[in-house]
Amino acid sequence: MSPSRDAVPVPGSERAPLAGARATGAAAADERVEVTVIVRPRAEAAPFSAHAWGEAPPAERTYMTRGELADAQGAEAADVEAVARFAKEHGLTVLETSAARRSVSLGGTVEQMSAAFGVELHRYEHEGGSYRGRTGAVHVPAELEQVVEAVLGLDDRPVASPRLVARDAGPGIAGPLAVD
Repeated sequence: MSPSRDAVPVPGSERAPLAGARATGAAAADERVEVTVIVRPRAEAAPFSAHAWGEAPPAERTYMTRGELADAQGAEAADVEAVARFAKEHGLTVLETSAARRSVSLGGTVEQMSAAFGVELHRYEHEGGSYRGRTGAVHVPAELEQVVEAVLGLDDRPVASPRLVARDAGPGIAGPLAVD
């Protein structure tokens, strides 16, 4: 689905298929998708610096509460509400909002997500299995350009895999393989 004319790409959201993957067709239009939209921190948020904090011995440090951190680094309520309005306009369900985590969780179908974010979701096969993916950038309306930092979950490709390591069972004894 191509983005609307007033849509802008979210910086850093560009994707390409996994190496060796091949598209097998469009993702099912009615497939359920849940995404998390990450919004910017509040305008007056001071950059977080652990450097000065780490110079004092632990017993002399002062620690922020979760509430203080949310107040200092969380999202503006207006930004969270703007994303929720955008979602509702596109028929998406707002599952959860958190100004403290700067996130808005949304649910909908592939068809709804594709239209809302100006992407085409396809199914891909690769040596490790299959996934729902996209190419190109995620798009948001121009009025959300400065608000939205990321849209996570449109693509469900594997991002990490366990690695096998040999556990040391002692000199000359090979240990069992374990998943880290």
